[in-house]
Amino acid sequence: MPELTKFNQVAFSMKKQSAIGTELDDTDIDYSVDLKTPSFLNVNPEFQDNKEAVNAVEFATRQDLMAKNAGFGAEFDWDSKLLGFLLSLLLQSSTPTQPDSDLDPNAWEHAIVPSALADGAASLVTTIMIAQTSDIEDKVPDVAISEVTIAADRNLMITGGAQFVGSGDLLSPGGGYSFPDVVDGSYLWSNQATIELPTGSSIATQLRTLELRVFQDIIMNDFKISTTAADRGIRDRLDFGNRGIELTLGLIVEGGDTERAKLLAGDEMALLWEVLGDVIPGGQGVLRHSLKLEIPKANYETFDLEDQDGRVAVSAVLKVLDDGTTGYPFRFTVQNEEPWYLAAPA
Repeated sequence: MPELTKFNQVAFSMKKQSAIGTELDDTDIDYSVDLKTPSFLNVNPEFQDNKEAVNAVEFATRQDLMAKNAGFGAEFDWDSKLLGFLLSLLLQSSTPTQPDSDLDPNAWEHAIVPSALADGAASLVTTIMIAQTSDIEDKVPDVAISEVTIAADRNLMITGGAQFVGSGDLLSPGGGYSFPDVVDGSYLWSNQATIELPTGSSIATQLRTLELRVFQDIIMNDFKISTTAADRGIRDRLDFGNRGIELTLGLIVEGGDTERAKLLAGDEMALLWEVLGDVIPGGQGVLRHSLKLEIPKANYETFDLEDQDGRVAVSAVLKVLDDGTTGYPFRFTVQNEEPWYLAAPA
């Protein structure tokens, strides 16, 4: 009987591992949302053989394991809880606060910025469960994130995805593990967006699309020291290299070429973009699930005019700079009902 992709499921924890090689308990992996497309774990071992050896034999007579590669990608309609966790894990920081603990006790804000270089280059990792089919289930420890993407279209749900990279280790869930029920998340919507560029100057009526990519290069060449062949290809470090953010705005041109003038003048501007979701229950009915992006210093890098259904539109790429005063080149603030990410406060 053929296996159906409808049984494909990924389950997450909101926790980071204490260290690489120390997987989370099965009971910690308890959150699952809809996948927009099937997501399968790719396990690709690398071998070397003796085919090129001078030994009077035409074909290889042996092969040796050199590396185990495990990774996958997933696409989502973004809900505030999972998006907040994945951004926290990628950027390696999350600071929770409560906007109003008395009147909105269930509302939490998470300030997420790139970790300081002085904190080291080791990527944070977590453990994920994947049901490839109804019968094939894998527990994947030591998972880092190489990128998170966010896409907003005028009046649609915020979508995007993430790329996950593992150490190469692969486990099986405990015998008593059951995948959590898929929850109907607290989703974010483009039609509840505000955008200011520069801060205080709204371009919300012009904005049609926004595409955002936050990424880090994962260094994959640090392996376990082991005499066991099965362990030899597993990484014992997943450090990050280059990190960055890419942001493209799709705008319609209104009232002349104000935005083009900013490009030609090399104006440095602060950007504020925010999208909202449902009201957070149990409070005043004012605070909502939300995602906010703040960039203190940016300028237009490219500015391409194009036709969009008979109107003049522009695809504009922003270059993000470090202003040297705020302590971050960009900051995400996620508001939801989750009291913390990565590790429980001491």
